[in-house]
Amino acid sequence: LPKSVDIFVDADQIEGSMGAQASSGYFAFSLARGDFLSGHINTSFVIVMDLLGNLQNVLIPPETTQDNITGYFRIEGLKFHNATALLLASNSRTIDHYFVWDWVNDAVEMLGDGVSGSSHDVQHLPDTDTYLSISSDFTYLIEWDARGRVVWNWTAPQWLTTASVSGTHMNHAQQTEGDVIFVSARDLSSVFKVNKQSSSIEWVLGGKRGDFDIIDQNGDRYPRNTVFFHRQHNAEYIGHDQFIMFDNGVNVTADPVYSSRLLVLTVNQSSDTATVSWQFDTYANSRIFGDADRLPSGNVVACYWPDTVFPNSKWERAQYEAVA
Repeated sequence: LPKSVDIFVDADQIEGSMGAQASSGYFAFSLARGDFLSGHINTSFVIVMDLLGNLQNVLIPPETTQDNITGYFRIEGLKFHNATALLLASNSRTIDHYFVWDWVNDAVEMLGDGVSGSSHDVQHLPDTDTYLSISSDFTYLIEWDARGRVVWNWTAPQWLTTASVSGTHMNHAQQTEGDVIFVSARDLSSVFKVNKQSSSIEWVLGGKRGDFDIIDQNGDRYPRNTVFFHRQHNAEYIGHDQFIMFDNGVNVTADPVYSSRLLVLTVNQSSDTATVSWQFDTYANSRIFGDADRLPSGNVVACYWPDTVFPNSKWERAQYEAVA
């Protein structure tokens, strides 16, 4: 665990278009220590604090015993559930579970009667009171109810997966209005739109099976079927035909192609184009993990894990092992 967490506050950045009310918000994140490769975690926390670093509550996730070794679930997927609760997707040595933590009333509950799946993501679907998640091997989507019964599942078609030598590695799934699901597939360097009713793919953004020419901020055009963003994390729909993501910028062997960046792409289906409407270069290489979220203020909050730390750098973000 880090010896300290440093917080730098810029009121103008926090408030954005919302004004002072944005400063009354909270920030949630997880910390863990252990052998990430084996999944054995011996220290784990989920923390909620205000924007000045004042702790609101801290959760020590439930213990898990595997191969006679006791450890803790590491919370990898963390999502807003409602005004008082967070959805948690856990990572452990052999099996991952989902929880809801009411951090105001300090109550935690395992979801779906212990249903298992990927720790990358989970989404509550309030209209059906079901949950959408990704399988443990990252290859298909599952929707399940409060008892853990699968009510819908979907696997990417063969014609799409042949665009990758390693598979799909779905790491984000998001259902929106009209039973549309957007899926981020890291190993395909793609985002695709799935029609839930027909279980068909309507279009693919990015990667070797992409349907859109991509136009960058300089006006340069990258033809469809070109890998424009590389092995992204948490590509999600934010409305108005826009998608935000953390573009790790690495190839299939995790070697850097360019420095990691935050991207917003605007899709125009009538012209079969996607335009980079905003980007931010981290000037760091972050091979795994990473996220970018558009805030109600209009600004973006992001986190990443740089490969190299420069303790004496004049650039503050380069001095830390994890940056948000």
